[in-house]
Amino acid sequence: HHHTDHFDASATNEILKRNKHIQLVAPETVLTMLSGAPNYNPLLASQIRAVSIPINKSMQMNLHDIPFEIFHLKHDGETYQGVENYAYLFEIKNKVFLHVGDAQASVSNFESTTIYDKHVDVLIVPFPFIGLSAGRKIIKQINPQRVIVTHLPNKKFDKMNWLHNTMKVYKKYHE
Repeated sequence: HHHTDHFDASATNEILKRNKHIQLVAPETVLTMLSGAPNYNPLLASQIRAVSIPINKSMQMNLHDIPFEIFHLKHDGETYQGVENYAYLFEIKNKVFLHVGDAQASVSNFESTTIYDKHVDVLIVPFPFIGLSAGRKIIKQINPQRVIVTHLPNKKFDKMNWLHNTMKVYKKYHE
């Protein structure tokens, strides 16, 4: 989605220009930002798949013979409720991955989808899923073999001590 901590329209356009085989799947707001960047070339449109999915719904897609499912989950944080956040469920070499993006770690955000019905080998979640009891409950319900924690803050800018607190909770609940 269109947050500057993980999306830059000009950089994305450059990546697409240099790698013609790459396909980008993203919310329509991302396409708008890409086409508005100074280095956008209309030829890139063939590499961009803009999707619009109602909240808590999903859709199936297939790119380069790789099937995957996209879920629209609420974005974490009150100020970001208007931001489309998509989770991606895909399989590579017999391992099923679920990347939830910046999903809100609330049980209701996941219960209203079919995510709990899916087999997941590797779950990729932002760090609040470790620190919040609701996040840990979601992880337990999904029951992956592995969890990869993302979005950890840079230690020198971590004024709220998120990194330390996340590690402390992880040590307590690591199983």
